Amino acid sequence: MMDAGRVVLVVDDNEIDRDILNRSLRENGIGMAPDRILETDSGWRALELFAGEGPDLVLLDFNLPDLDGLELLDRFNAGREGFLPVIMLTGHGNEAVAVAALKKGAADYLVKDVRGEYLRRLPSVIERLDGQRRLLEEKT
Repeated sequence: MMDAGRVVLVVDDNEIDRDILNRSLRENGIGMAPDRILETDSGWRALELFAGEGPDLVLLDFNLPDLDGLELLDRFNAGREGFLPVIMLTGHGNEAVAVAALKKGAADYLVKDVRGEYLRRLPSVIERLDGQRRLLEEKT
Protein backbone atom coordinates (compact mmCIF):
# COMPACT_ATOMS: atom_id res chain seq x y z
CA MET A 1 0.00 0.00 0.00
CA MET A 2 1.25 3.47 -0.77
CA ASP A 3 1.78 5.64 2.28
CA ALA A 4 0.09 9.01 2.63
CA GLY A 5 2.19 11.82 1.23
CA ARG A 6 3.47 9.77 -1.69
CA VAL A 7 4.36 11.47 -4.96
CA VAL A 8 3.83 9.69 -8.27
CA LEU A 9 5.31 10.91 -11.56
CA VAL A 10 3.40 9.92 -14.71
CA VAL A 11 5.45 10.39 -17.89
CA ASP A 12 3.47 9.77 -21.08
CA ASP A 13 3.13 11.80 -24.27
CA ASN A 14 -0.49 10.70 -24.73
CA GLU A 15 -2.88 12.90 -22.76
CA ILE A 16 -5.60 10.23 -22.72
CA ASP A 17 -3.18 7.66 -21.28
CA ARG A 18 -2.05 10.17 -18.63
CA ASP A 19 -5.69 10.81 -17.68
CA ILE A 20 -6.42 7.07 -17.47
CA LEU A 21 -3.38 6.45 -15.26
CA ASN A 22 -4.18 9.45 -13.07
CA ARG A 23 -7.77 8.29 -12.61
CA SER A 24 -6.62 4.72 -11.89
CA LEU A 25 -4.17 5.92 -9.26
CA ARG A 26 -6.82 8.03 -7.53
CA GLU A 27 -9.95 5.91 -7.89
CA ASN A 28 -9.26 2.26 -8.54
CA GLY A 29 -7.79 1.12 -5.28
CA ILE A 30 -4.13 1.29 -6.28
CA GLY A 31 -2.77 1.33 -2.78
CA MET A 32 -3.85 4.48 -1.02
CA ALA A 33 -4.37 7.43 -3.33
CA PRO A 34 -1.08 9.30 -3.66
CA ASP A 35 -0.83 12.74 -2.13
CA ARG A 36 0.33 14.24 -5.43
CA ILE A 37 0.42 13.02 -9.01
CA LEU A 38 2.78 14.90 -11.29
CA GLU A 39 2.27 14.56 -15.03
CA THR A 40 4.33 15.40 -18.08
CA ASP A 41 4.53 14.50 -21.76
CA SER A 42 8.25 15.30 -22.04
CA GLY A 43 11.36 13.38 -21.05
CA TRP A 44 13.26 16.56 -20.29
CA ARG A 45 10.45 17.86 -18.08
CA ALA A 46 10.34 14.45 -16.38
CA LEU A 47 14.01 14.86 -15.48
CA GLU A 48 13.29 18.28 -13.95
CA LEU A 49 10.36 16.94 -11.94
CA PHE A 50 12.34 13.89 -10.88
CA ALA A 51 15.23 16.02 -9.62
CA GLY A 52 13.00 18.58 -7.93
CA GLU A 53 10.25 16.42 -6.47
CA GLY A 54 11.91 13.05 -5.78
CA PRO A 55 8.88 10.92 -6.67
CA ASP A 56 8.19 7.67 -4.86
CA LEU A 57 6.93 5.96 -8.00
CA VAL A 58 7.38 6.65 -11.72
CA LEU A 59 5.03 5.37 -14.42
CA LEU A 60 7.15 5.81 -17.54
CA ASP A 61 6.04 5.46 -21.15
CA PHE A 62 8.73 4.04 -23.41
CA ASN A 63 7.96 6.21 -26.45
CA LEU A 64 8.34 9.93 -25.83
CA PRO A 65 8.98 12.68 -28.39
CA ASP A 66 12.32 13.83 -26.95
CA LEU A 67 13.90 11.00 -24.90
CA ASP A 68 12.89 7.38 -24.79
CA GLY A 69 12.18 5.51 -21.60
CA LEU A 70 15.54 3.73 -21.62
CA GLU A 71 17.42 7.05 -21.77
CA LEU A 72 15.32 8.34 -18.89
CA LEU A 73 16.04 5.24 -16.81
CA ASP A 74 19.76 5.84 -17.30
CA ARG A 75 19.38 9.46 -16.20
CA PHE A 76 17.08 8.66 -13.26
CA ASN A 77 19.57 6.14 -11.93
CA ALA A 78 22.77 8.13 -12.59
CA GLY A 79 24.49 8.61 -9.26
CA ARG A 80 21.42 7.43 -7.37
CA GLU A 81 21.49 5.00 -4.51
CA GLY A 82 18.47 3.16 -3.22
CA PHE A 83 15.34 1.71 -4.70
CA LEU A 84 13.21 3.69 -7.12
CA PRO A 85 10.09 1.93 -8.35
CA VAL A 86 9.85 2.69 -12.07
CA ILE A 87 7.20 0.89 -14.06
CA MET A 88 7.89 1.08 -17.79
CA LEU A 89 4.73 1.25 -19.89
CA THR A 90 4.49 0.84 -23.63
CA GLY A 91 1.84 0.44 -26.27
CA HIS A 92 4.02 -1.98 -28.22
CA GLY A 93 5.10 -5.17 -26.51
CA ASN A 94 8.73 -5.82 -27.34
CA GLU A 95 10.68 -8.43 -25.43
CA ALA A 96 14.06 -6.83 -26.17
CA VAL A 97 12.89 -3.47 -24.83
CA ALA A 98 11.43 -5.14 -21.74
CA VAL A 99 14.72 -6.87 -20.98
CA ALA A 100 16.70 -3.67 -21.59
CA ALA A 101 14.34 -1.69 -19.33
CA LEU A 102 14.69 -4.22 -16.51
CA LYS A 103 18.48 -4.25 -16.88
CA LYS A 104 18.52 -0.44 -16.67
CA GLY A 105 16.58 -0.40 -13.43
CA ALA A 106 12.88 -0.57 -14.26
CA ALA A 107 11.15 -2.54 -11.54
CA ASP A 108 8.49 -3.83 -13.93
CA TYR A 109 7.28 -3.57 -17.51
CA LEU A 110 3.65 -3.46 -18.61
CA VAL A 111 2.17 -3.37 -22.11
CA LYS A 112 -0.69 -0.88 -22.52
CA ASP A 113 -3.21 -3.18 -24.17
CA VAL A 114 -6.52 -2.02 -25.63
CA ARG A 115 -8.51 -4.18 -23.19
CA GLY A 116 -6.90 -2.41 -20.24
CA GLU A 117 -5.39 -5.55 -18.71
CA TYR A 118 -2.37 -3.50 -17.65
CA LEU A 119 -4.66 -1.33 -15.52
CA ARG A 120 -5.96 -4.43 -13.75
CA ARG A 121 -2.38 -5.58 -13.10
CA LEU A 122 -1.09 -2.17 -12.02
CA PRO A 123 -2.41 -2.24 -8.42
CA SER A 124 -0.68 -5.52 -7.59
CA VAL A 125 2.56 -4.37 -9.23
CA ILE A 126 2.53 -1.11 -7.24
CA GLU A 127 1.78 -2.92 -3.99
CA ARG A 128 4.62 -5.39 -4.64
CA LEU A 129 7.07 -2.57 -5.37
CA ASP A 130 5.97 -0.61 -2.34
CA GLY A 131 6.53 -3.72 -0.22
CA GLN A 132 10.05 -4.05 -1.66
CA ARG A 133 10.74 -0.39 -0.88
CA ARG A 134 9.57 -0.80 2.72
CA LEU A 135 11.74 -3.90 3.22
CA LEU A 136 14.79 -2.07 1.89
CA GLU A 137 14.09 0.93 4.14
CA GLU A 138 13.80 -1.34 7.18
CA LYS A 139 17.22 -2.84 6.43
CA THR A 140 18.89 0.58 6.38
